[in-house]
Amino acid sequence: MKYVVANWKMNPTKLLDAERLLSNIEKHLPGGTKKERIIVAAPFLFLHPLAHIANKVSLAAQNVFWEQSGAFTGEISPEMLRHLGLRYVMVGHSERRLHNLEDQKVINRKVDAALAAGLRPILAVGTTKRTVSAATVELRAQLRHVSRISPAKRARLLIAFEPLFAIGSGKPADPDYVAMAAQQIHRIIDVPVLYGGSVDDATAHEYLKQKSVAGVLVGSASLNARIFAAIVRTALKA
Repeated sequence: MKYVVANWKMNPTKLLDAERLLSNIEKHLPGGTKKERIIVAAPFLFLHPLAHIANKVSLAAQNVFWEQSGAFTGEISPEMLRHLGLRYVMVGHSERRLHNLEDQKVINRKVDAALAAGLRPILAVGTTKRTVSAATVELRAQLRHVSRISPAKRARLLIAFEPLFAIGSGKPADPDYVAMAAQQIHRIIDVPVLYGGSVDDATAHEYLKQKSVAGVLVGSASLNARIFAAIVRTALKA
């Protein structure tokens, strides 16, 4: 089964709604799914209560800080996430690069800290270029650091490829473009590559059938339990 990652972003606004959404997702999930391949990245505030009802999915944090403890007001450390029982954490999402001004140096530190704590980072990398050759230049710069980590740590890393022109646009990237970009990423670092960018139940199969794509990162469509479960069913067949 390929990976299906739900990124709820800053949704929903109430714990009761978050619990209801996760319960509905689990209710609609088909049999034969692998918990470690279905991942829900929920807001920090909801992770602890959701951990008590997450039976068929793994939970992920949407961000992490690079220090394990200390005087860093408002931050969440990898150790906190690990002691909560989490395995996955998203790092370097395009929205954090844009709105929180996270540069590659900061993102690299977060990846290193997450790996040191035994977590599995889902490292988001993006491109503004619509040709694979031009996109590869951008991808090399973002992957240079992780391409040099040890094989043992590399085995815990996932890459989420997000073309910036597709995110939130309602116009997902061309599947052939995604497949070729994923192949280029594999040449830089041989780890699973997911695609993210306006993925829904109507488009997911076009990406999941690509051999170089190991799964999908689902944004707004993951807030609908039936749609998310439909994407999971597609991933089961891929």
